[in-house]
Amino acid sequence: MFVPVERLLLRLRQPASRAVELVALRRRLRAERASVVTSDERTLAAEVAHAKLAVAEAIGSVASCGSCAARQPWPVGGFAGGACCAGVTANIFDDHELAALAHAGTRPRDLRPPAGRDIHAGCAFRGAEACSLALEHRPARCVHYVCDTLRAELHRGGRLDHVEAQLAGLDRAMRAFTAARRARQDREVLAPVVEAVIDAVRAAARRGRPSP
Repeated sequence: MFVPVERLLLRLRQPASRAVELVALRRRLRAERASVVTSDERTLAAEVAHAKLAVAEAIGSVASCGSCAARQPWPVGGFAGGACCAGVTANIFDDHELAALAHAGTRPRDLRPPAGRDIHAGCAFRGAEACSLALEHRPARCVHYVCDTLRAELHRGGRLDHVEAQLAGLDRAMRAFTAARRARQDREVLAPVVEAVIDAVRAAARRGRPSP
């Protein structure tokens, strides 16, 4: 009953398209949080979260993002800022990004949409003034993307080299997490196959015939 009630409340408070995307995203997050993962994955997810905060701190307050989407086609131009936030929610929160958030502690209730019935123009968390998510609950790619305009601003301020060093650290952390997650998923897929082969070998041995 929880998801239907959640969907109803969101539809009353949000544009229908945003409500649908939010319900789907929260459902995926619940499933990921319920999965059994290795301690390495949790450690690496925490490292991604730490590196993400380090990038945001290095970038600091910037002017480039406030009006970068102005006068651009829909949905990018739906709001003046956040052109990089105009993508599809499910693509921004892909499986690896969502898993990194889930195992660093993000909960479904942390995925809060903008207040009121703002138009839905891109990511479900893109609001008229800013992203509605706290930084720790945003995907790593949300701070990893540095457009040419922002890069030029950082260069003028003498911060570009430091930001790029932090971005490299975030990239390494995310790559390591993704590799660990894929390795665990591969083991989960192969485990039943290996078990079936072992059972077949044992059964053949009991019958005294060569195994297939």
